[in-house]
Amino acid sequence: MSNKKNKVAICACLLGLPCNYKAEKKVVKKAWEIFRKDHAILICPEILAGLDAPRESCETVGGDGTKVLLGQAKIQSKNGKDYTKKYLSGSLEALRIIKSFGASKVYLQPRSPSCGLH
Repeated sequence: MSNKKNKVAICACLLGLPCNYKAEKKVVKKAWEIFRKDHAILICPEILAGLDAPRESCETVGGDGTKVLLGQAKIQSKNGKDYTKKYLSGSLEALRIIKSFGASKVYLQPRSPSCGLH
């Protein structure tokens, strides 16, 4: 087995950074174990999009992430404001960083409209 560490990317909110929409600090123990073990970078597509924390809660409307990419669904706040362009820009920037880092694994927040919603 090689002693070279894996290159992984982890959503910053999983490690307790207050970047989710509520600006909460919630640590996922498994994420910390991975972060300590592997050569990891932290990412947050929402912060990369220029969104603040805390911010309005958003959800995907009209489909899943694939449909958002195809322009068939959108990401909007509970008040109806369209954030699709912001979320897409942050997600694409996160992807660019992940690729440039050469990460072989990415750990995402499964309930986030920019990270892991389907």
